[in-house]
Amino acid sequence: LSSTGQPIDPAAGASAEIDVLEARRLLDALERDLGGISAGAANVHLLRAMITAAHADGLIDGGERDAILGRARQAGLGDEDLRALDAEIRAPFTLEQLAVRTAPAQRSEVYAAALLTIGADTPDELAFLDRLAAALPLEPAARRDIHTQLGIA
Repeated sequence: LSSTGQPIDPAAGASAEIDVLEARRLLDALERDLGGISAGAANVHLLRAMITAAHADGLIDGGERDAILGRARQAGLGDEDLRALDAEIRAPFTLEQLAVRTAPAQRSEVYAAALLTIGADTPDELAFLDRLAAALPLEPAARRDIHTQLGIA
C-alpha cells in the first residue's frame, strides 16, 4: 500500500511510491531473510541477472519487464517485493555489480538466466554474454554446455 493507504500497481512504473534505494534495500533484506543462498535468495539473484541482461542494450522494454515480473510472481514474490523489483528494473545493476554479487555456485544459473532473457541473436547480445562470462568468471566449456542445454546457439 502507498503512504495514503491505496494499493500500488507494479505496472504504474515511475509513479509507484518506492525509490530505487528502497527497492534495493527490500531485495537485499529479502535475500538476508531467506538465509544466504537459499532457493528464494537464488531466485532474487536470478531475477537481477535477467534485469541486467535485459538492460544490456540500454533499455528494458515492456515485454522484457513483463517477463521479469512474471518470473518473479512464479518465484512467489509478494506485492511489496514486486514493487521493489519493478523499481530496480528502472535502475538495474551493472554487469560488474551483478558479477561481484554472484556466488561461485550460481555462475552457471546466472549466465543461463541472462541467456534466456536476451538470447544470442545479435552481436550486442553476444558481446554482453562474452563480458558476463568473463566477469563471473565462467569457463568456456561450461558456457558451451549451457548454450547446448538451452538450445541457444
